[in-house]
Amino acid sequence: MIRLTQDQITELLDADWLSEGPIRLNGSLSLSDLSGCLVLNHARLVMEHMADDKGVKLTTAGNFNRKFVERMVRDFRWPGFEPDLVWRYSKVINEPDYVPLNFLHALIDLAGLGRKHKGTLRLSRLGRSLLPLEAAGELNTVLFDVTCSRYNLAYLDRRSIKENFQPQIGLTLFLMSKVAETPRSAEELLAITTLPIDPPQSDIPFHPEAIFRVRVLRYLEWFGLLERVRMAANDQFGGQHLYRKTPLFDRFLSFDVEALA
Repeated sequence: MIRLTQDQITELLDADWLSEGPIRLNGSLSLSDLSGCLVLNHARLVMEHMADDKGVKLTTAGNFNRKFVERMVRDFRWPGFEPDLVWRYSKVINEPDYVPLNFLHALIDLAGLGRKHKGTLRLSRLGRSLLPLEAAGELNTVLFDVTCSRYNLAYLDRRSIKENFQPQIGLTLFLMSKVAETPRSAEELLAITTLPIDPPQSDIPFHPEAIFRVRVLRYLEWFGLLERVRMAANDQFGGQHLYRKTPLFDRFLSFDVEALA
């Protein structure tokens, strides 16, 4: 069992990850080190298009235009969003219909990596400074920090259930660093790495492990920090997925918190 004092818990909950504190993000990793990070590698692809003299065209609503979205559907290599699968359900694809690009556009905006100019989105000065290969590690820290601290983790699932996990994500990551070497179910990780949450006061079916899976575990997979493995075929839970840390987890995240075992 991992025991933390109330002060240690508060430190993890309130940590500023980009300065000195109990949670440190490693910005010195190379692009090769981060090859398993879907977010970084696809954000760089989008930013390369934004770096063009003409930028990327936007709709009047501020989304990437349909031509660019369709190109990204073809060019992305994002598991679960393969072109054949995307086109199977939509004949016309706008940015909100393509989850990975919609997510990355929000991160680019929140991080200040782009600037709007005459109906296009172009790289900002910060974006240009973080696009070179040698800046990949630093860009990854910016994208991860924005995802955890400023992006609404509940946005993509569109469920009318209060977001309870984002305020405690620092604590969750610390506890995962201690327990996720062994493959565990979403339900088990939820119980071990989060503070208790109150169910919504409504008739909406509430399955906290499902919410935890899409609002925490999914993003950590996209950053290459967790991987899914299946239980053995003869296991009593059948085909349920388990989650465990990748080697990148401990290379990217470190913690200066003394936990008493």
